[in-house]
Amino acid sequence: MDLIYGLCRLLISGEDVELSGTPDALDGLAAELENAVDDSALTVSGGGVGLKRTTGTLLKVSLDGTTLWIEGNSEARDMVLSAMRGIAQAARQSGPSEVSRHVHIEYLGESDQWRDPNTILLVLAVQGPDQSG
Repeated sequence: MDLIYGLCRLLISGEDVELSGTPDALDGLAAELENAVDDSALTVSGGGVGLKRTTGTLLKVSLDGTTLWIEGNSEARDMVLSAMRGIAQAARQSGPSEVSRHVHIEYLGESDQWRDPNTILLVLAVQGPDQSG
């Protein structure tokens, strides 16, 4: 099995959390997470990324040490997996860019009907060959 998702990187700096990778690595991680065993994390550079399947309809993104957990029902978790695939596809279509493709996943306040108030800010980013350091 090709473990291209291992080329993804989890960067934790204080309260800032970024998960980045090449378009292929992000696609690979999203695919592997969909098929992973419940409550198990996949190893990426800098830590781990896992899904916790719950019956709750709200998405919760949390950290446990250096493991990033994406929690919720399938629709809630798919918000993150779809975002990973979306920025990977956008990067492929647009080619090299001065600014990396990225998306923020965060709680937006009381009117937010999709994310848990205790979710952390997560930035998903495409890491190109010139942005590997």
